[in-house]
Amino acid sequence: MTTLDADAHATASTRAGVTAPAPRNGADSTGRGPESDYDGGERVPLLARPLASYYLLLSCTGLLVALGLVMVLSASSIVAFATSGSPWGFFAKQALWITIGLPLMAFASRLPIARFRSLSYPALIA
Repeated sequence: MTTLDADAHATASTRAGVTAPAPRNGADSTGRGPESDYDGGERVPLLARPLASYYLLLSCTGLLVALGLVMVLSASSIVAFATSGSPWGFFAKQALWITIGLPLMAFASRLPIARFRSLSYPALIA
């Protein structure tokens, strides 16, 4: 591949949103040798990485669960204190269901889609 072909390929792949790492032969412009972890190419943007959407969904879910727990505590602490003498009653019940639901959510995220399809009709009846 000539220099012109390499430049055209790099420009076309950059326009398409794909960045290819530079070849690892010898030292690069930073003076690091081939044993270095630095590949000489551009860094892949954070949201372009393969598991970015998974981690975004996971962190949004965790944030919503935490905010929901805070909202349950702030909205029900007065009523719980008046009825049971402890402001933590509804909060503890909600936290219990979260501790049951989080492992079930992790388990369900590992199931194949075929399993969900086979369970969909019985779930509609139940």
